[in-house]
Amino acid sequence: MQILEEPIPNWVNDLSLEELSRKGVLETHLTQRGKPIILRLKINHIAAQHLTERPLSNDQTLEKLDEKNLLLTATVMNTVRLEDWLISMSHMSEVLEPVKLREMIIDRLTDGLNQYTK
Repeated sequence: MQILEEPIPNWVNDLSLEELSRKGVLETHLTQRGKPIILRLKINHIAAQHLTERPLSNDQTLEKLDEKNLLLTATVMNTVRLEDWLISMSHMSEVLEPVKLREMIIDRLTDGLNQYTK
């Protein structure tokens, strides 16, 4: 162990778990760490109600698509937690973009369905 004589840098005082979590630093990223994606999600208007109270991001928007669905657009980190949440919402939503995330969700849902049809 080595004892340093240098003072603690000022930036350390500004760190918090809340801020690190908001930046996605504490998550397992599926794409480049720190590089956000623009999520476009077709979501049932009833399922979207909680997103008005707890938005996915500061720039989240919800627009009416039709009588049953809204279009959610939000800049988010592409993390395992996001993908798991999207899987859990798959009966009430559809990932439109990014295409790679949509394909990952389709693959996971197909794998799950295959477990029940063997």
